[in-house]
Amino acid sequence: MLDVGESMTLRGKVTANGHASSLVFAGCAGGAGGAIYISAHTLDGSGSITADGGDGNVYFVRGGGGGPISLYYTTTTFTGKISARGGVSNGSDGGAGTIYTKSSA
Repeated sequence: MLDVGESMTLRGKVTANGHASSLVFAGCAGGAGGAIYISAHTLDGSGSITADGGDGNVYFVRGGGGGPISLYYTTTTFTGKISARGGVSNGSDGGAGTIYTKSSA
């Protein structure tokens, strides 16, 4: 959770990605993406915000689900990557997370 009172310029990474599974047992999935909450008056930059699920690396191991991302701002010129994808797998892929953006305007 980042609650920034004024401006936030993101040039790096904010991540809450799940880890890939390396277990061979059926039913052991990649980790789910975590939650990201950012609130700022102005959001800009070209970095990345990701809450991706971890991949299932072996057969019958499922990918983890993507996590939720919530962005609240008054104005934005952010041009970077925002991703909450589900992890991929030979068994079954994880579901996508959610990306919610809300302008106070």
